[in-house]
Amino acid sequence: MSLRFNCFFITVFVATQIFSQAPVRDINYGFQDIASQVEKSLKLYKKQNIAIFDFYNLDGDVTNLGKIIAEELITKLFRTHQFKVMERLRLHKLLSDNGINFITVIEPKLAIKIGSLLDVDVIITGSIANFNESVKVNVRLFSTKDGSFLDVASSEIIKDKTIRLLLNEISLSDFSPVNESSVTNSYNAETSINDQFDDNIISNIWNEKWGDWFIVDGMLAQNDRNIFSMITCGSFDRLGYEMQLRVKKIDGRDGFLIGVKLKKNGEALVWNIGANNNKISVLQKYLNLISIGGNTVKYMNIPGTEKKFYVENDEWYNLRVVIRGPNLRCYINEKIMIDLNDPLIQVFNQGQIFLGTYMTRAYIDDVIILGIEN
Repeated sequence: MSLRFNCFFITVFVATQIFSQAPVRDINYGFQDIASQVEKSLKLYKKQNIAIFDFYNLDGDVTNLGKIIAEELITKLFRTHQFKVMERLRLHKLLSDNGINFITVIEPKLAIKIGSLLDVDVIITGSIANFNESVKVNVRLFSTKDGSFLDVASSEIIKDKTIRLLLNEISLSDFSPVNESSVTNSYNAETSINDQFDDNIISNIWNEKWGDWFIVDGMLAQNDRNIFSMITCGSFDRLGYEMQLRVKKIDGRDGFLIGVKLKKNGEALVWNIGANNNKISVLQKYLNLISIGGNTVKYMNIPGTEKKFYVENDEWYNLRVVIRGPNLRCYINEKIMIDLNDPLIQVFNQGQIFLGTYMTRAYIDDVIILGIEN
């Protein structure tokens, strides 16, 4: 065997070994890796004004994973405080008003048009290649000056249960309970509500009460930060229930509200996250929430439930509320915030569940309500 052939063989072997050992990251590290690459590219080309579109699969369709990747990029780039990232609601409205599909695959002429319309320098989007054990995320940065590729980035992410769920390869029933406190461990639970807000369901499942509520990109959005807003999902009559959801504050003064209201007298039990000018998380009892349309609503903070908490803009929070008989537990990102045992809570097992905000605009997504059967 000649020396030249030996060198060729060694080169191919080494290259193959390097390729086979390319890192495959978990979901959190993968998202951070993508954001870091995009951040470096934007700094290299000295671009600050950006718009981020949903990512699509190889068939051109947008999945929940594509939406999550876009949301993560928006959040991580915004929090560097070095870029002007167009807020999603404003982006969607401007494109819709000009007859442009929000999930359209970007082409050069369209990139130039969007750049002029939105006053942005770069449009960021990309594709997701779905393999057996991983997904490959390919990011494209388009210059709005001439529609050309400014740069690219990529990362390969392990296809764990979360990724498979976002790709609709498995259902929520394939997940085991988060921990032993989940109602499904020791109670006969049924899913009463499971909404990813892919359709306009406000008129039937959720009933608009106060605020500017609408569906955008598969999320429930509240777009009025001047008032107390609330949207309900009818009556609930169970021994208890567990609610899970994701929320993100766009802007405004306070934060989020999750509550149960009794029809007979308007009394409500409310978990107020970002209360008192966005300083605390606290459980509150309202004396007459029915009168909120015009009269002053009296409320009291329930002793022992107050904790310091600040709701960041453009950050997703995973919330969970579990109520069983006299016990109530509330979690933020699986950290327990409230653990209360009070017989007076049991009356709220048969109320009207609602979500809301106070002087705050927000997104709400992936609401799951598990009811414990009577």
